[in-house]
Amino acid sequence: MNAIEQRIQTLSSYYPPAYAPDDLHDFWSRMAAKHLNGAPSGERTSHSIPGMPQIEAWKVVYRGFDDTPLHGWFVLPPSRGDKPVPCLVLYHGYHGSKSDPEDFAAWLLSGYAVFAVDVRGQGGETGNGLASSHGMISGWISQNVLDKENSYYLATAVDSIRAVDWAATQPEIDPSRVAVVGASQGGGLALLVSALSSRVSVCVAQIPNLSHMDYGILHSTGSLTELARFCNLNPDRLPDVLETLSYFDILSHADRIRLPVLMSVGLNACRRRSTPPSTTWPPPTRDSTSIRSPAMRSTGTAVPRPANFCSTACSPPRRRLSDPTQRRRLQGPPPSIRFRPQVASGLFPATHVSDGRLPKNRRPSPYPTPRK
Repeated sequence: MNAIEQRIQTLSSYYPPAYAPDDLHDFWSRMAAKHLNGAPSGERTSHSIPGMPQIEAWKVVYRGFDDTPLHGWFVLPPSRGDKPVPCLVLYHGYHGSKSDPEDFAAWLLSGYAVFAVDVRGQGGETGNGLASSHGMISGWISQNVLDKENSYYLATAVDSIRAVDWAATQPEIDPSRVAVVGASQGGGLALLVSALSSRVSVCVAQIPNLSHMDYGILHSTGSLTELARFCNLNPDRLPDVLETLSYFDILSHADRIRLPVLMSVGLNACRRRSTPPSTTWPPPTRDSTSIRSPAMRSTGTAVPRPANFCSTACSPPRRRLSDPTQRRRLQGPPPSIRFRPQVASGLFPATHVSDGRLPKNRRPSPYPTPRK
């Protein structure tokens, strides 16, 4: 056994302890009734993309937690006809932004609409209207971390769910085929939204964070170092920080994800351990069609992966483009999703590892569906 094989074996045998709070469901039911009730509001303004006149694009401003205006790009594929199309809601990584419409060319050429959104306060156009009730470390995630009902984590979760709600209510979109896609911070948000929203059909989470965050505070070199510094300055508040994280950790929500999920992580997780592989590494499974992360292991739940869920080993469609800038941008876009009728109808079964039984349908959302 070489060092790499030994590392894989160690990761595959690691089962993290679950630390979900007893009132998790009650907490999210209250937050949904308070922040997610009612139809999503937003305005969109037409935008022309230089060199791509056949693409319809809009700049969108929609309302999120605490009524903060959030910015996004809503882009439709060319030659879409009169039928509603599937939509990908894209969440970016920490310190990132919603990017530019031409960055989504691979998705658009595959026939998907894209709604790419800013995470509040970070590198995009969106500000942060959340008031701080306590001192914080440089960055964002420690904002109000001692008050879970007003924390930055709750604000970004509500913002992300609202993005899905807004996309699903657009007339050009098929509401039964809305996927969430993201990497790092965006991957964690995609998983969290998949657990909390009944509108999501498919989730793609590349090297996601927000999983096993108590471990990440000790080992991550990414955003969780901010919480490590916060706890160094306030050691007596460590229990309060961990309590807040437990309401947003994917470990706590894994059993609520009842839809196809594609996750990825590497041994070194971007070579900086910003997302430690122990937080998402899948162990050997009995069923080759299932994907299990540490979050799934803590609950014994496996999320099914249909055979045609991701084509060509997650390789995006390759098209020749005259613009070299666009060619460079297409070197590493997200994978190409193939939607299935079962997913579109919301009836894709989830395998329960403990006894092998299949639930008849997806678990309903823990919060009421917003009224139109």
